[in-house]
Amino acid sequence: IDRRDFMLASLAAMLPAGASAALRLHQPEPQTLDYGPAKLDIYASAGANKLPVVFFVHGGAWRFGKRSQVGAKPDFLLANGFVFVSIDYRMLPEADVATQAGDIEKAYAYVRASIAQHGGDPNRIVAMGHS
Repeated sequence: IDRRDFMLASLAAMLPAGASAALRLHQPEPQTLDYGPAKLDIYASAGANKLPVVFFVHGGAWRFGKRSQVGAKPDFLLANGFVFVSIDYRMLPEADVATQAGDIEKAYAYVRASIAQHGGDPNRIVAMGHS
């Protein structure tokens, strides 16, 4: 991923998770897919092709949170030439932290193997997360 893409992804990480409805007016509907232990959402513009990908892991102390808590990130990133992926993973106490890390690894592998079908470039994926 180049410097421009890294900087834009870094800016998107600072967008509030609870963005107002006004900021989400243009947010596209995600495609929800099952990657194994949980689901993930892929946000991609129509006609996307070989775009860099932001792979988002929500925060919540490993106990709460969900993939839909993305605020204005998809709208901002799609407008700047990215595909955006937000994942769910199993939570404490159902799953320990090692299992959660395994879920995230499985989600990443799934995205890397299939993101080209959604307009993303599997060789240009950057991870982003909240805590």
